[in-house]
Amino acid sequence: MSKVESSSDASDQEDITDMLETGGELDIARFFISSQDSRSLRLDVEGTLCAGFDIGWVSTVRVRLYYRNILVGEITSPDTQMIPDSDNYVITKWRIDEEPIMRIKSMVGFKNFFCDIMPKEDANDELDVQKRATAALRVSPSGHRLTMSVNLANMPRMTTTITSLRIFGEKVRIIMNLTNPSPVTLHAEVESEFVLKKGKDTVGHLDALFEIIPGVHQCVFAGTISPKVSGMVTLKGSSYEDPDESWQQYVITLFEVNINLDEAVVSVEAD
Repeated sequence: MSKVESSSDASDQEDITDMLETGGELDIARFFISSQDSRSLRLDVEGTLCAGFDIGWVSTVRVRLYYRNILVGEITSPDTQMIPDSDNYVITKWRIDEEPIMRIKSMVGFKNFFCDIMPKEDANDELDVQKRATAALRVSPSGHRLTMSVNLANMPRMTTTITSLRIFGEKVRIIMNLTNPSPVTLHAEVESEFVLKKGKDTVGHLDALFEIIPGVHQCVFAGTISPKVSGMVTLKGSSYEDPDESWQQYVITLFEVNINLDEAVVSVEAD
């Protein structure tokens, strides 16, 4: 048999295998990522299986992350089960001694994912409302392997609401509600540094424990501000002192929110 015929037969076999796979969908309730180093991450996914889809008795779980058509990364964990509970809810339960690490194949796609979910002043809110965090599921013909494919471009964007803005002397404190409609979770081990920008000038330095958490949670920014600054300024992420020197240092620089200092409560002394 020629190499061409052999290649053709292999391709036909792959097509047949794809046709025999059974597919379904997962409504993602929790998408937990944590930084490992500058080129990798750890991942946990939870959610509810779509009605009528039988996941079977799988023993290998493969997770693939995409940003649109860009493969961001993938992990395959053998000897891993995914057993639905009575509500058809499933969790990726990795083996404690062999928790898989995903190598990031495309940092461009990974960056675009965070650009999409971080707060942005001119974002298209109508587009974000239409986004649904789901995963496409496929079970191999043998029933052994489950492949979960997540399109990161479907994660909706975070929004912010300032609930308190106080200036006392050269000190400033901003209390902000962060609303995250997506299941994305990213914790922080240390505080991040932020700056207040007035045009090209830096007029303030603040610290806050910034984390990405589903739902609504409060974030307190506290620091110093130059005297007699008024009008609109931009609160911008500056740095994250990550002991692992991971990609999380870049994420904070995507944070950017406009603030009107004329709406601040000015006090003589701190509360």
